[in-house]
Amino acid sequence: MMYMKTSRLIIALTIVLSAEAMAENYDLKTYAANFGISIEEAKEIFKLKKQGIQLGVLFDAEEKLVMDNPKTFAGFFTEHKPEKSTLVAQFSMPPKRPMIAYMNKELAESIEVRYVAISLAELRRQRTNAQALLKHAKINFSSDINLGKNRVELYVEKQKNFNDAIAKKLKAQLPKNVVLNVLN
Repeated sequence: MMYMKTSRLIIALTIVLSAEAMAENYDLKTYAANFGISIEEAKEIFKLKKQGIQLGVLFDAEEKLVMDNPKTFAGFFTEHKPEKSTLVAQFSMPPKRPMIAYMNKELAESIEVRYVAISLAELRRQRTNAQALLKHAKINFSSDINLGKNRVELYVEKQKNFNDAIAKKLKAQLPKNVVLNVLN
């Protein structure tokens, strides 16, 4: 009788593990396709996540970085490249403390620290100012902060109240870290 219970348990466990493996394989393929990376890179990212590098940990670390470095923190993101995906923390000046002070050792060792021209707070101010400028001109737009390029990106469709002369005038009023993209 004990043998039957044990074998049923083994069969059930095998089915569960098999289903988990299939789901993980699907997740790997989907993740790789969505980010244009190889399945091996996706496996590496999933491996890091399994080792405790989860979004919650990253959000906590980012919150600590912002609180401790409000004027110099310039963003925290994952950079996907064909050869490897990298977790990046950017600053306009060196952080007050080493990365290990904000997160566990394993995560801190996997972060690439970069230095850029301006902080995230300054990018947000520039974005708000640029948005006000476009709203005042009654121009429909969308905007984004591109952390990897350390800039604000504005997107404007050609409209009847928007022409090349207006675009040129607006570009002259924008800081160098704000890019105006005119979409046809």
